[in-house]
Amino acid sequence: MIKKNTKQSVLLRIVGIVAILLGIMSLKSGGATLFIDGATREASGNFVPFVVWSNFLMGFVYILTGLGIWLNKNWTKVLIIFIVSITFLTFFDFSIHISMGGVFENKTVKVMTIRSLFWIFALILIIRSKKSVSKYVSNKDELLITKDTIVLDILEKYGDIEDVMEAFGIKSVGKYSVRKIITRFLTVERAAKIHKVPLDEFLNTLNEAIKLIKEKV
Repeated sequence: MIKKNTKQSVLLRIVGIVAILLGIMSLKSGGATLFIDGATREASGNFVPFVVWSNFLMGFVYILTGLGIWLNKNWTKVLIIFIVSITFLTFFDFSIHISMGGVFENKTVKVMTIRSLFWIFALILIIRSKKSVSKYVSNKDELLITKDTIVLDILEKYGDIEDVMEAFGIKSVGKYSVRKIITRFLTVERAAKIHKVPLDEFLNTLNEAIKLIKEKV
């Protein structure tokens, strides 16, 4: 269960990064095509204005959604559903445009298809991760920390608890939000290496700290 949650957490963060990059690219290419009469507009060929406008405006939403995925915000799912809906609506209008003999570029079809598949994948991943987290939290007493567990997952599960902070040697970091950033991609095994503590000893210390925390609850 822990290992599965760890993989999902890493995958979600990768999706978040891709979403942000996709948003930046949409703003850059769309803005250049719509507002600048230059090489980008010429390279776009027979671009369809409403498709470009849609992609440009959605670029802001992509970035916001990517940040939401990265920060594990609950409203992310709603934004992704909105993105998927707008993407399919744009695709539908684009199909009508083609059927009526409107000019277009083949690359537009490819790009829209890739975007649609990406956001569908992101939505499925978000839904599955939420279900997984629900099961994970419901089995709190069965939690066992392993070398592959991401430190952030532990902090998100147990909150800003001093014993856990000490176990990872990051008590000196003042703000909890900063701690979460530092531990976002840090595994227990890596944390043990950084602090030059034998992995077995580090795992025992951490599990003992969490055991004490659970006894206090």
